[in-house]
Amino acid sequence: VAEQLGERRDVPVIFLTANSDDDLTARARRVQPFGFLVKPFQEREVRVNIEIALYKHAAERELVHHRERLEELVRERTRELESANRRLALEIAERKAAEDELRAIRDALAARVDSRTEELERATEALRESRELFDLFMTHSPAIGFVKDDLGRLVYVSPSYVERILGDATREWRGKTT
Repeated sequence: VAEQLGERRDVPVIFLTANSDDDLTARARRVQPFGFLVKPFQEREVRVNIEIALYKHAAERELVHHRERLEELVRERTRELESANRRLALEIAERKAAEDELRAIRDALAARVDSRTEELERATEALRESRELFDLFMTHSPAIGFVKDDLGRLVYVSPSYVERILGDATREWRGKTT
């Protein structure tokens, strides 16, 4: 009866008995009573046990309420953390994809820079060879040659032109007109 009262009605139980043996005490402990009094007892003892039982019962109910609230908060925080973890996982995946894309772009640009650098080096070498050949030809050629810019100013004059036409090989001719 004490066990059913505790489970179904949530009523604190205090045992009052005229005799006490080990078997009865052991059975009483199983239902966890809020008090256990053996006759003869005083009215004051009953009142004190009732007050203690009611206080203990209220404290246990409050403890259950706080435990339930705490469990709900834990479940709520767990859901929030799981949601945050999903968002973070998605952000990490997006960042990884962006990094992979940037790495591919960087590699492609590096390959293009290398290719263009090789082209530029070949073109520079070809230009140098062409310039050497042109200078060699103009230095040893009996022809007189010069190059003017859009405004008619000299930008190149063959050594033979300087010597034959301008007369003074050391004279400054760049930027002059014919």
